[in-house]
Amino acid sequence: MVVKIDSLQYGYYAVKVFHDENSNEEIDTNFLGIPTEDYGYSNNASAWFGPPSWENAKFLFDKKDMTLEISVD
Repeated sequence: MVVKIDSLQYGYYAVKVFHDENSNEEIDTNFLGIPTEDYGYSNNASAWFGPPSWENAKFLFDKKDMTLEISVD
């Protein structure tokens, strides 16, 4: 998937993505709170026991054209 954003100010950001398999606009989890739909974070930050820290997921947006690749597992 490609997402293009034309009006973002320079600065630090973090991105979370997930595959909404059933189109309910939220990430589904099992009874333990573990996601049952694939997800990923910027910098491919690890999320073993909850979301990664801001420090691990943040990236600097500081140029007009930038590509960010996120693995979704």
